[in-house]
Amino acid sequence: MGLNTHNRHAAVREMSPRFRQAIVRRTVAYYRYDTPGQLHLLNAIYQKLRLYTNFFQPVMKLRQKVRTGSKLTRRYDTPQTPYSRLLGHPLVAQEVKDSLTQL
Repeated sequence: MGLNTHNRHAAVREMSPRFRQAIVRRTVAYYRYDTPGQLHLLNAIYQKLRLYTNFFQPVMKLRQKVRTGSKLTRRYDTPQTPYSRLLGHPLVAQEVKDSLTQL
């Protein structure tokens, strides 16, 4: 009998929130934060961390995958921050770009 693959897509969907929270978990670890004061501090950290990741952390976006037989070759775009990608996108309105530049 082969591997049980009927539920493999659910596992892939469940992993994506882990990747999004990886930056937060690296910063605040896995401790339990219960009090309102700790919640206030976490919200302040999240606010700063959001700006840090969007303005200063470059990301390599996957442009294409090419399969040649059993070999998979991935081609990536040049590393850019999400902020610089948004400013360079032609469909984003100039008013939105101006408001982001003022941050």
